[in-house]
Amino acid sequence: MGRRYNFRNSMILFGFVFGAWSCSPPTSDAVLHVAAATSLTGVFQDLSIAFEEQSGITVTPSFAATGHLAQQIANGAPYDVFAAADASHIDTLIARGYLDAQSRTTYALGDLVLVQAYDSSYELNNLEQLADTQIDRIAIANPAHAPYGIAAAEALSAAKLWEAVENKLIYGETVKQAAVITATGNADAAIVARSVLDPSLKVVVQIPPDLYSPILHVAAVLTSTTNETLSQSFIAFMISPEGQTILESHGLATP
Repeated sequence: MGRRYNFRNSMILFGFVFGAWSCSPPTSDAVLHVAAATSLTGVFQDLSIAFEEQSGITVTPSFAATGHLAQQIANGAPYDVFAAADASHIDTLIARGYLDAQSRTTYALGDLVLVQAYDSSYELNNLEQLADTQIDRIAIANPAHAPYGIAAAEALSAAKLWEAVENKLIYGETVKQAAVITATGNADAAIVARSVLDPSLKVVVQIPPDLYSPILHVAAVLTSTTNETLSQSFIAFMISPEGQTILESHGLATP
């Protein structure tokens, strides 16, 4: 219920902020700096282009693991918007005063998939096969700072596979890197976000969502921004029909 309430109020914000922006648009030389999780690279490249076409405002996205971006923000990085691949880093930064609580918006939901390279010599059909002796290396994002890594570890534990596969795990710094490790043949399989799929990777199966905590993608405006209205406009665009269509095209679900 809380997730729907957040989204509905964000849609109200979309109409209000875009209305205000259209009456007094920012100067054409304004630049919006958006920090986004690496798993969202393709998504935010497309969102940035679409927002620029609609508003005339340049968007400069920066990508890294959610945990690393949170640390950068706590250290004073000059971003305007933080789009995380989870809720916990956003909430921690809000509590510490780095993000505006009123701007907190759940803009997408992520999911996990088990993948392997199309040219793999051993064909997987289910999650349980990760325990087979033919599987030597399994890539996931590092649970120390990557939300999809945390979710992958939760799923393996819930499926009672952790002890069987723990010594096989290879950690990518980001979930995108975990996908690349597998696409290049350096892992036999990976548990990654659907949004980072490489053309050389095939989805074996979607990981049952009851095996891990919901992967909420949450964004907020930095309290240090000098572009508050513009930042609110970008978040509003993310949850507008056009923004949600872009998110869905990259394998993300809408709230």
